[in-house]
Amino acid sequence: MDDKLKSEYTEDFYTHMRELSHYISELKMRKKINDELVNLILKQLEIAEKEAFIRGFKFGFEYNFDNLLEQEEHLFNANQDGIFRCN
Repeated sequence: MDDKLKSEYTEDFYTHMRELSHYISELKMRKKINDELVNLILKQLEIAEKEAFIRGFKFGFEYNFDNLLEQEEHLFNANQDGIFRCN
């Protein structure tokens, strides 16, 4: 996983990670199958984190952009000729 995208996890995350690890170990799979399952879980986590970051960034950008447009509408008004004046 890219170090720049790693987040700090909560204790709740680590608790559930340990539960999942214990559950997987109880399945008594061959090492190769076990490793493949763990890699698939880690890949899914990586994808979920990246997509959550992108969604959050996009939301924040769009929200702030919309607010900026609203502020500009209050600061500037165009007259009938399309000439802007400050309020």
